[in-house]
Amino acid sequence: MQYTQDTHEKYKKHKKQDTQETEQYAMTPEEVKVVIEQSKEILKNFAPKQGRPKKSEDEKLRGYRYNLNLDRDLKEYLHEIAWKKRTSITQYINDLIRADMENDTEWKKENK
Repeated sequence: MQYTQDTHEKYKKHKKQDTQETEQYAMTPEEVKVVIEQSKEILKNFAPKQGRPKKSEDEKLRGYRYNLNLDRDLKEYLHEIAWKKRTSITQYINDLIRADMENDTEWKKENK
């Protein structure tokens, strides 16, 4: 029975402390209105989030999208090598294709 009384006393003491702390930080309705007005003033200075910048017509025409399914080991390698080279995966693939084009003599002959 002593354990229960001790536990109950601790609970009452803790509850009393929580109530006192809450009362200490409580705001009056007038204070709340002031904070709301201050927040509105602060928010007026922030520009709305713009999202992605619009692409120019040249940039829109030059890009193509492909859906690429890779084996798991290739995906891991692609992420790792792009990170090591400090480039995006898209740029890394573009660089690979350009390097392959430079080494393809047949393609060079056809496209000169």
